Amino acid sequence: MVKEYTEEDLEVIIRQLGREPRGLVKIAKRCKHGYPQILVTYPIYDKEDDIGIFPTTYWLSCPELIDRISELESEGLIKEIQEKIISDKNKFAELLSVYKDYAQKRIDLLTEDDLQNIKDNFPGRWKVISESGVGGIMEKEGIKCLHTQYADYLINQKNPVGRVINQLLTERFTNSCTEECNCYCSG
Repeated sequence: MVKEYTEEDLEVIIRQLGREPRGLVKIAKRCKHGYPQILVTYPIYDKEDDIGIFPTTYWLSCPELIDRISELESEGLIKEIQEKIISDKNKFAELLSVYKDYAQKRIDLLTEDDLQNIKDNFPGRWKVISESGVGGIMEKEGIKCLHTQYADYLINQKNPVGRVINQLLTERFTNSCTEECNCYCSG
């Protein structure tokens, strides 16, 4: 697996997250100031004599977006958005399609050896890799986390949950990358 990021990128990400990222493959999207905004992560990791699953392919790293979306989650909007999407058959079908695409992108990240190993030796984990939706959600009616849904939306522009989040962020917040945000990114 070739890692597609610089040491400077890694330093920024560590400041953004407050820790080293797990399984970082590359930066999928940068903010308008050039800082990492969405990371691509590898779907499996070594775990002693076992393997662990990390099903979140697109990881939001922008501190400002994380804070804003956390505010939406704290208002109980996960359930509200979930009900809105599920009650509309077209939006729900769109979400299922997004979940299928997300699983395929996760599979596509695996090396040939890892793909064969997980298929042959870890059928339960293979099911999570190959069938779960955004952020590893197995319950197709669920949306789990607004951060992961929004990261997927920013990458693919198809996620109906992310579209709702984008609308809410646009309505509620006027600026982006404030001094507070830049202090995390610029060091």
